Amino acid sequence: MPAVTPMELRRLLAENVRELAKEAGVSLNKLADMAAISRPTMHFLVSSRSSVGVDTIAKVADALGQPPARLLADRRAVLGSRAPKRRRSG
Repeated sequence: MPAVTPMELRRLLAENVRELAKEAGVSLNKLADMAAISRPTMHFLVSSRSSVGVDTIAKVADALGQPPARLLADRRAVLGSRAPKRRRSG
């Protein structure tokens, strides 16, 4: 399994939080309030330009009703591994 860089983890975290908030029907500002974190911290998290602490990840995950690991998961890799294989024609 290839190593994941900190930059890649920040990108995954940002993408997953944005997507999960959208699925839950809450704005990022509302999610910040639900997670009891500041709006600037939420902005840093979803911009993936700076790192956030484990406590912040846990608070956001709890507000979304998700395990913290879910926020760092590569959804494309998970979905790709479950996708049916295409058969070649001919």
